[in-house]
Amino acid sequence: MDNKQIKNIMLKKGGHCEDSLNDLENARTVRELTHVLFDYIKPCMEKDFPTYEIMEHFKLKGEPYGVYVDSRGVFEAQEQNILYGDSTITLHVKPYDVVRIYLKHIAHVDLSVGEEAIVLLYKFDQSTFKIINGDKNNIFIRDKIK
Repeated sequence: MDNKQIKNIMLKKGGHCEDSLNDLENARTVRELTHVLFDYIKPCMEKDFPTYEIMEHFKLKGEPYGVYVDSRGVFEAQEQNILYGDSTITLHVKPYDVVRIYLKHIAHVDLSVGEEAIVLLYKFDQSTFKIINGDKNNIFIRDKIK
């Protein structure tokens, strides 16, 4: 699926702002696409967008940028991370980092949180998480994006 196809889906679904459509059209690499996703994460999640079918486009290619679709493995947390589908991963959050993690569908994340790190966790659908290491007091869980 290319950017034009994604944009056409967004136009059919409606409600997407002109800026997001333009940014999507101008994105040429997977990295740029992930930036567009995270730049507009709040309005997109409110519309239950992007769909799983669109996110499959990022499978494996998105992992270096914090986008996990049906992923398995152990990764260093990026500033922003999103888990889609049936992802089951471990994320290591470095000491003093501040990260956002969005969980969708039946995704699961095991969190290893470094000293004084802060995690903002947005949990949707039947997604789950487990803290395997670190201070639970620095993990803030939400079911809505504010």
